Amino acid sequence: MRFKWAIRRIFIILLTSFLIYSTFLAIYGGTDDEEPDYPYNFDPAKDEIFVKNYLKLLQMGRASARPVIEKEAKVHENYWCFLKFPKITRKSGNWLTMAGVEVFSAYFDDRENSLYTQNSAVQILVMSNHSIEKANVLIFCNIFSTSTREYAAVKGYIREIWQTGWDPRNSFQVPSLITCPIPTRMPKSSQNLVVSLTRRRCHNVPEAMQVLGKPEQGKGAKKDVAVCLKGLDYQIPITLPRGNTNDPIARTNYLKSNRPAKRRHELLPYNDCFYQHIHTHRYVLIIDIDEAVVPVRHDNYSQLLADFEQKKAIKNWKISSIAARNVFKFPSNFTLFPRRHHMTSNRKRSKKTSPNGEYGKSFSSTSSVATVFNHFALHKLSQNVAKSQYFSENDALKLHYKSECPWESRNECHTLEYDVVDDTSLDKFMEKLSQRVDDVAKELRSGWGIDV
Repeated sequence: MRFKWAIRRIFIILLTSFLIYSTFLAIYGGTDDEEPDYPYNFDPAKDEIFVKNYLKLLQMGRASARPVIEKEAKVHENYWCFLKFPKITRKSGNWLTMAGVEVFSAYFDDRENSLYTQNSAVQILVMSNHSIEKANVLIFCNIFSTSTREYAAVKGYIREIWQTGWDPRNSFQVPSLITCPIPTRMPKSSQNLVVSLTRRRCHNVPEAMQVLGKPEQGKGAKKDVAVCLKGLDYQIPITLPRGNTNDPIARTNYLKSNRPAKRRHELLPYNDCFYQHIHTHRYVLIIDIDEAVVPVRHDNYSQLLADFEQKKAIKNWKISSIAARNVFKFPSNFTLFPRRHHMTSNRKRSKKTSPNGEYGKSFSSTSSVATVFNHFALHKLSQNVAKSQYFSENDALKLHYKSECPWESRNECHTLEYDVVDDTSLDKFMEKLSQRVDDVAKELRSGWGIDV
């Protein structure tokens, strides 16, 4: 009798163990082969209705906007994960499909912030088909230290790098920042980290992305300004995510004819360049190739920013971004200088300075900003960060060289093109600027066979 009871007990224990193990595998187990992409569930008809309703609310001043400052969130770590180290690690800056999104780059971030106040984080820049934040898609991060062989599985926090008010349509690929908090038990070093994304907690995936850590020179004093030149559509190794053409000519035509998609795609290289410099520079200036931010009273950006910080910074508030207001410079008939010196030969600019918020370009602070937009800082790191501020016209101007009046300013093109004043803002930089242009032209001729 005792023997039978012993057999029954063993059977019950084995059955219970099997059920527990099966349940564990159902929740935490599986491989990437079983992991589906996130369900899009995109309904064009519903999106059209949403857009119409949102635009009505926008006209009435009642449309909601996503907060740009995050409240404190709890670190959701899955302690009972048994993860395998990924077999393949991709370098940051190369597209990698994980968890149904296109991952571009990953950066170590130990700046003070309101989201995870006690934790450093891995910041991941991704593109997705439609909004993953609005769809409440769950993304989990597997963070590995290849030096200590430790790992952690945590829930990611998604911030869409876009505001609905700019364009409420959800029919385009959307850039997002996924923040993966690093548990405090993990090594403090920013080196030798890799990260993978999954749609289910504790899933093993064969590939991961290298996390770019703090550079060694970043331990010293930061430099003042890094300039990021928009590089979305040049004939260099830069690509769009999966699902888009990457033949250079076809890509150029696609972006030229699809402005809403272009505006979203260009935010990824903007933010990637911003994160490349969060440990090495105090500010990042993002500009286009036809723009130049010029200090008017000062000799350089360092003096310009120091003067603003001393005189105009808001007490007890951190600076997010400082914008230079825009003036247009249209083609000049003055031909004394070679064509490559069009910046210095064009001595006229529009008399009207664009209003605050229109066409300006900003110095965004790397100590207080989480994401950047084309013209200003977007998401802030903490509560005590001020809104975008502006230089006066006497301190800085953004010279905008255009071949013709932009479509957005079509109602005032005549004024902008013909009501002009003398532009002396570049005079003190004339000699150095001309010499640098000639040096680059010489290098292009000798190294690339390009005559400019």
